[in-house]
Amino acid sequence: MRPIALSTAPTDAAFGKVKVGDSVSVQMQDGRRERFVVQRVEGDELVSDHGVRYRSSDISILKRRSFSPGKTSALAAGTFVGFLFLSYAAAVGSLMNAGAY
Repeated sequence: MRPIALSTAPTDAAFGKVKVGDSVSVQMQDGRRERFVVQRVEGDELVSDHGVRYRSSDISILKRRSFSPGKTSALAAGTFVGFLFLSYAAAVGSLMNAGAY
């Protein structure tokens, strides 16, 4: 989750880059924490997939889940290298048990 700066300027979008369909986490001024999918953005309110409205003035921290191409690529590459290592280790182990080494 990436923190999103809440805007207080009347000409700016209150929730920055948050848009319909985003998964968000909010911490309210009273300390309550909620996670939800944004159904609508209406002025200075986020509307959850359950119909609950969250006003920007009531939110102290807003985080949005976002896709990170770099992290995803690193995870895929690491998984591939791990698979190659395990395959190599299994082949060497098999050859050692067969007496080839």
